[in-house]
Amino acid sequence: MALLFFAFAMMRITSTGVHVGPRIAWALAAGGHFVAAACLGLLVLLFTMRHFAEPVRRYLTRAIRCWPERYFARAEKLLAAAVQGVESTRSDAALLAIFLYSVLEWMLIAACYWCLARSFAAVLHFSVMDVVIFVGFISFGSAVQIPGIGGGLQVVAVVVLTELFRVRLEPATSFAILIWILNCVVVVPVGLTLTVKEGLDWRSLRRMGRNQQ
Repeated sequence: MALLFFAFAMMRITSTGVHVGPRIAWALAAGGHFVAAACLGLLVLLFTMRHFAEPVRRYLTRAIRCWPERYFARAEKLLAAAVQGVESTRSDAALLAIFLYSVLEWMLIAACYWCLARSFAAVLHFSVMDVVIFVGFISFGSAVQIPGIGGGLQVVAVVVLTELFRVRLEPATSFAILIWILNCVVVVPVGLTLTVKEGLDWRSLRRMGRNQQ
């Protein structure tokens, strides 16, 4: 879903009114189509892994056996984790439920961003399309970790707002900080409350980590 939003943002970035050359516009559109095709490929891979997880794992393991031992062990561990991850989608109903929950989740995220943009109505004039494009770039930036800063969400938000939507740096920074609070800070008290309720503590988490190893 994050990649689909990012692909849509790249394909429709010219609708924000940003002035780019024809070559850059073509490159962005081509990149968006490439990412969308990659999403389709990942979906096919998910279906394949869902029905043929163990045979695919054995085939890929044999294919990479020629790699150096260190890289092979790491790749084999990742493949095993991927197989375990798709075990939750062994039924069509489970896969459909995951898809519907993902759609609802991202609709809620876009709605939250739109409401936040409305509170900045004096400096931000976002349409629904602008919000979807903004969410697309944010979804990509949140996956990037910057040393000393952490997630790249704040940086990407400021860059997109100032460079694409021509927002001044000060309100763009304020908007980015509020997005970070909504994404990362608001959930902390809820998470801590649920952690205490479930009886989890650092000692039990360490024990679970050792058992996984």
